[in-house]
Amino acid sequence: MELYGNYMLGAMGVAAVMIGIGLFLGPIRKIIKFLLNSLLGLLILLIINYVGKYIGVTIALNWITILTTGILGIPGIAALLLLKLIFGV
Repeated sequence: MELYGNYMLGAMGVAAVMIGIGLFLGPIRKIIKFLLNSLLGLLILLIINYVGKYIGVTIALNWITILTTGILGIPGIAALLLLKLIFGV
């Protein structure tokens, strides 16, 4: 019976470690995804500004536009372009 208790204690320890790792990896994955979206958005904004200077549509590069593209992704870039075209912001 003592051997069974040791196995159960070990299994509970492994389960606790796995749950702990899962709790820490969730937020880290979200942060990494946000950073990758922000970098991708910045790259797309740079491309839009490079091409846009020839057609007259540019978007300012600042923290608000980068955060918008980081949070919303491609729809955020479309929203920024629409705001620029509609309101001339």
